Amino acid sequence: MARLLDWIYGVLVNDGVRPWRLAGLAMVLILSGAWFFSHPGTVELRDKTQYPVTWGEALNLRLVEFLPVSLPIKEQLVPGSDPVSIALPIPGVKPRLMMRLRPSSAATILQLAGWILVPIGVAAMTGVLMRKKK
Repeated sequence: MARLLDWIYGVLVNDGVRPWRLAGLAMVLILSGAWFFSHPGTVELRDKTQYPVTWGEALNLRLVEFLPVSLPIKEQLVPGSDPVSIALPIPGVKPRLMMRLRPSSAATILQLAGWILVPIGVAAMTGVLMRKKK
């Protein structure tokens, strides 16, 4: 377990924050969220009616949930509240593994990740997190 935690630390932080790693992690989170929310039953209209989203709408919704600012699409589309079962596309694994998750929980995880990663990324790109030479 300690080796796994050391490896995760080495990949994510190691010698300081690397903006390209943060951007890559953000893209993975946004795309996996868009994949999840493109499934039926994961998105509702504000009035709680089911809404069949397209891949583009799911991507926009995940981007909106990830960013720590409010955008207009958030006023119309919201994550569903009922748990959904989704088959995980893992190559070589038959039968497919099923994941049961409440869309509002997935949205919360993405939103928290955005509130953490976006400010760190901005700070890294502006040089606030640069090491000072002694």
